[in-house]
Amino acid sequence: MRYSRIALASIFFFPALTLLTCLSQQPATGNLPKNDLIVPNVNGVFVAPVTNAPFSATVEIYSEQKLPDGSVNLLKTINYIARDSQGRTYNENRRLVATAFEDVPPLQTFHIWDPVKGVETHLNPYTFVARQTALIAAPPPMRNTVPMSATAPANPPVKSEDLGTQTFEKLILKGVRQSQGTESTDEFWYSPDLSIYVIRKHEDAKWKLSVTVTQIDRKEPDGSKFVVPTGYRVVDGSPQTQTAQVPGEPGVSKPGGGVSAPRLVHSVDPQYSDAARAAKFQGVCFVSVIVDTHGMPQNVHVTKPLGKGLDEKAIEAVKQYRFEPAMYEGHPVPVQLNVEVNFRLY
Repeated sequence: MRYSRIALASIFFFPALTLLTCLSQQPATGNLPKNDLIVPNVNGVFVAPVTNAPFSATVEIYSEQKLPDGSVNLLKTINYIARDSQGRTYNENRRLVATAFEDVPPLQTFHIWDPVKGVETHLNPYTFVARQTALIAAPPPMRNTVPMSATAPANPPVKSEDLGTQTFEKLILKGVRQSQGTESTDEFWYSPDLSIYVIRKHEDAKWKLSVTVTQIDRKEPDGSKFVVPTGYRVVDGSPQTQTAQVPGEPGVSKPGGGVSAPRLVHSVDPQYSDAARAAKFQGVCFVSVIVDTHGMPQNVHVTKPLGKGLDEKAIEAVKQYRFEPAMYEGHPVPVQLNVEVNFRLY
């Protein structure tokens, strides 16, 4: 059994849960032209399926890479995103192009999530195939909650700085800056009203990246955004074979056998209970969690209790984790993980 180890002051991960932040650089590979091998695979904005918070917007992404020969590779793209009052979401992934490119960047994939019907759809505009997966609709995620800190390998440790608030596109954003050593800095600006990160920035010695949600329209989007377009062939995207299923949880897998592990991109430090602090009590609480296909924690429960109110604090913290979902044959699948929450007084 593998656990991710979460300490109060520092955070450690076993290889099965190695962190790649949502701003991480993942060079594309395969039979591509040589210059494509340096194009990063940049995730856009995760749109949580919350209800009664409709909007549509444009995501602007800019990437600046320093190459080994001393030149700089400047790239950009946009994605269109939307969510209706029912919590249905629309999201895109468009190709990064040169900054001189004046047309709309080519659409690579797009995704529709319908929590009402419990159906998610991944659409390929090249093959006109809509791969649908029927899922048990999860409870709506919490609103008005800002992840307090992101996690990263403990050496060097991540330092977080509260940036306060700023107003952007008539939204109040809450900011945090995180640095790891002197080489890497990430900045996140979150909208509790929309439950999305509106601004994200990353900078290290070789790469700068900005992801900004702009042209935010708070009106109800057109309902056609959330249905499969005419001309697409709908196919069943449910995994046909998985080597390790979780007993008592149909459709939920364990990492391995072709199923990748989720990538933890945000966590919060567990808080001490008054009883445990007064008793100067320390220990480890073991928690089980199912990471759904949207990277949201579900069915969070303690498997090895610690007591003195810390079990509840561990559950409260883990429920605020955010992941990149596990993947199987190119599409996300729900998986079960075991998390070790370490309470230490410093």
